[in-house]
This record gives sequence, structure tokens and C-alpha cells, in this order.
Amino acid sequence: MKKMLFPVLVVFTLLSACGPQPVRALDQFNMNQGAARVYYYQAYQPSSSDPTKTIKATFQLTEEIVDRTVVPAYVIAHAKRQLKVIQADPNWSGDTTTQASEIWYVVSGQRIYSQKTAVDPTNINVNSMTLSYDFPLEPGKNWCPQLYDPKDPTHKQITDCRLSGEREVVDHTTFTSDAGTFNDCYNIVDHYSDGQIFQRFCTGVGVVMLSFDHAGTKFGFQQSLSSYLIGTP
Repeated sequence: MKKMLFPVLVVFTLLSACGPQPVRALDQFNMNQGAARVYYYQAYQPSSSDPTKTIKATFQLTEEIVDRTVVPAYVIAHAKRQLKVIQADPNWSGDTTTQASEIWYVVSGQRIYSQKTAVDPTNINVNSMTLSYDFPLEPGKNWCPQLYDPKDPTHKQITDCRLSGEREVVDHTTFTSDAGTFNDCYNIVDHYSDGQIFQRFCTGVGVVMLSFDHAGTKFGFQQSLSSYLIGTP
């Protein structure tokens, strides 16, 4: 029996190495230095002169990773966004300031968090951030992007996120645009009381499509990936 111990250990080690490995968030969402995603972005709203009519504006939205910092247990990626007007209907008065000009992503294990203010690498608190992605993605999976209620002084963890929003992975799909064809993608829906935000997330790239239509009004937007740069790992 003692002579069999070494071969058994070798086989066990090989099987363990060949077993399923944890999904790395950085392999799912490209956050390389210099990585850039360029979107065709169209917003629409009711006309101020005639609310029964819809007016539109078209933009080019660019998100670029301008800095990436690695600290113990975390990776911080700083992204800058630019919104350039391509065309707008007369009387367009849409407020584009709601589009964050900067965003910080924090990668922790299989999760990606985000926030619109700078992250202090010496004092990272992911509980105060938005849980953007919880990998691995798979149909039927859901989570609360807002983990804690900032309006609650006790900061109790949110267990029912129907009011604050619930994110659900609906199905596995493909995506084709001017940027190319992507075969490993997921349709994700954010459920809110006043409407739903739909997005398509493709492995190795990130968000390739995003849309929102406000319940009861002619207000919303659609964006689709038109090109992207891989950047430097």
C-alpha cells in the first residue's frame, strides 16, 4: 500500500490541476491600459413644443482606460468618458451631464465594482460601491448592484433590491455590430420600478449594447459598440 501512495498523489494532483478553475474578472471585462470602447449613442425625449412627438440626438461615446493600479487583493481601473454630439433635432434639450465623465472600476476576485468618484487605494470599501458584475455570468443569475443603502444611517445590507434595482442575467447570446461579431455574450436586465435597462455583455470586451426606455414616457437611450481597442495588458 505504501508503494501506491506516490502514484495516487500524482494522479490526484493532475486531476486537481485539470479541474474547473475560477473565472477571472479581468479575463471577462477588458481593462487593459489604453483599452477603449467607442459607442454609437442615441437619446430620445418628448418634444417640448409637442409632447406627442419624439426628438432625438446622436452622439459618439468613448470610454478609455487611462490608468490601472494593482494593490493587494484589488485592481483599480480608471476610465474617462467623452460624449461628442454628431446630430441633434431642433429644440433638443437633453441633459447629457447624467453621463459620468469618469468612472473607477475595482476588481476583487470574481467581482467588479464601480463608482463615479476616485478610489483611495489605501482605503478601499467595496460595500459602498456598485456591484457591476458577479462572475461567472450564467442565465438565471441575479444580484443587487447596490449592496448597502446609503440613505440608511445604519447602512444595513439590502436584501430586497426591487426598489434600488436588481440585475439579472437572462440568456447567452451573440452580438454583431460595426465592431465585429462576438459569440460569447449575455443579455442582462436591470429591473427598476420606472423601467428596465437592457445590456449585452461580451466576454473579453465588456458592454457592447445598452438601452433604456422610461415607463410611460418617450424618454430613453440606446447605445451600441462601433469599435474598440484592446490596449496593453
